[in-house]
Amino acid sequence: MDFVFEQTRLEAEHRRTQESRINLFVFTERLIGSVFGLVTVGAAFWFAYVMAMANKDWVASIVVGTTLVSVVATFVAGRSAEKKKMKAAPSVTEQKQK
Repeated sequence: MDFVFEQTRLEAEHRRTQESRINLFVFTERLIGSVFGLVTVGAAFWFAYVMAMANKDWVASIVVGTTLVSVVATFVAGRSAEKKKMKAAPSVTEQKQK
């Protein structure tokens, strides 16, 4: 009987370690994605500023407009994907009913 308890304890420790590592990797991935997104948007706005100072107003407005539309579309797509993911996952009460 001790063997079963020992194996269960080892498996639970391993599972918790794996979950912790996965959470760290997901957090790191999201953080890096946010940093790259911020850098990309900053570079686009800087380029638009340079173009506006060079009297290239049309180019500057197109760059700013495209950047803003892209950022908004990314947030909307992320929110809708998150909502779909939440609908796909069964709730705790649904799991208990089975």
